[in-house]
This record gives sequence, structure tokens and C-alpha cells, in this order.
Amino acid sequence: MYSTNTGYSLQSTDRKLSRSQFWQAIQSLTRRSLVEKVLVGGRSQFQINPVFKEYIQSK
Repeated sequence: MYSTNTGYSLQSTDRKLSRSQFWQAIQSLTRRSLVEKVLVGGRSQFQINPVFKEYIQSK
């Protein structure tokens, strides 16, 4: 899961995203049902769709 308290950055090949880019990416993934927002202890977290997760891990 990716938590909203991750400093708003994702690292992929040493590329950091701005806060705005992070949220745009999360919203895009959510629209495509690749991640879902869940509340855990009053905090928002994002869970990767299990099928998508399996695909990522197979690469």
C-alpha cells in the first residue's frame, strides 16, 4: 500500500514526482481501477489491484 504520508513522492528509476504529479498519477490509476483508496485508522491509503500487482511482479 502507498500511504498519503509517503512525502508525496514515488521513485522509479530515481525520478521523484511533485505533490501535484503524485496525486494526478493516483487519480489516473484509481479511474482505471488499478488502485483503490481505503481508509485505515482514519487515514487514506491506496491498495494496488491484485491482478495488476501480479502483472507488475511478473515483469
